[in-house]
Amino acid sequence: MTAEPDVGIRGRGSGVSAQAAMEYLMTYGWAIVILAVVLGALAYLGVFNPIDYAPKAQPGACSVYRPFGPNTTTDINTAGVCNGEIPQYVARFNGGNSYIQPAQGILGGTSSLTVSLWFNAKSLATGGAQYGWIDEEGVWGFKFGQPSSASFCFATTAGNWAWCVEPNTAYTFSANQWYFVTFTYSNGAPTEFYFDGIQYPGPTESGIMTTGSSGPLQIGPAVSDSSEALNGLISNVQIYNTALDSNNIEALYAEGIGGAPIDLQNLVGWWPLNGNANDYSGNGNDGTPVNVIFTTNWYNGYSQP
Repeated sequence: MTAEPDVGIRGRGSGVSAQAAMEYLMTYGWAIVILAVVLGALAYLGVFNPIDYAPKAQPGACSVYRPFGPNTTTDINTAGVCNGEIPQYVARFNGGNSYIQPAQGILGGTSSLTVSLWFNAKSLATGGAQYGWIDEEGVWGFKFGQPSSASFCFATTAGNWAWCVEPNTAYTFSANQWYFVTFTYSNGAPTEFYFDGIQYPGPTESGIMTTGSSGPLQIGPAVSDSSEALNGLISNVQIYNTALDSNNIEALYAEGIGGAPIDLQNLVGWWPLNGNANDYSGNGNDGTPVNVIFTTNWYNGYSQP
């Protein structure tokens, strides 16, 4: 004789299981919610940022070796740890009276030029105001603004910031975000601007850079006009006495914020700003930091290309 299924007992067991699950959730649910909130807050603060645990390059880990002395180009090479590790430090500028001034100007009268750097603005210029990244007084300069969209200016003489470009309304800066910016200049050719390794249409003007004696080179300029002082971070400033092509600039971006120079023959200055203002190009143009902090708290807003 076939036994009938004990529906009543099984149904009662399912009810007990459901009740036990509800009691568990009521007892421990608040702990689960609190744990989720804490984990979310830690993630927002960057605690779980993988960059925090990536190998960091120590100050001076990579440098350019010139066996025949500064400004020579024979048998030069890089020395040390030059595999693109992210820096331990970057330079923090206070937006008022902080700047870095290398020992001398280096490019007065040059016919070609490339300047590249990584930066992170803690506040953005508005209403047509502009902040300086780097300039060589009386010769050239490079700065940015945020009137409505990203704008960049290159000048060949002090006070003449006519060569500006607004790439497009879609390309705008955000505070607390790292960007890689580059410009190239050649006498008789329009200046070219690159943002995160991508070339954008530059101004149609072209001309001859001022010749003669150059003034001091300044990074995060605050000497001549404190209203244009940068409030933010700068890392890995590189200057070449040639106009690098788009392939080289794209390769520089791909190296990331800890990348080494890409054209040693034409490199004239390299300031990684990893813990100091020394020039690691082998040309000995070390900088003097004034009210600049070298901070390890810089990872938020950066993603390795």
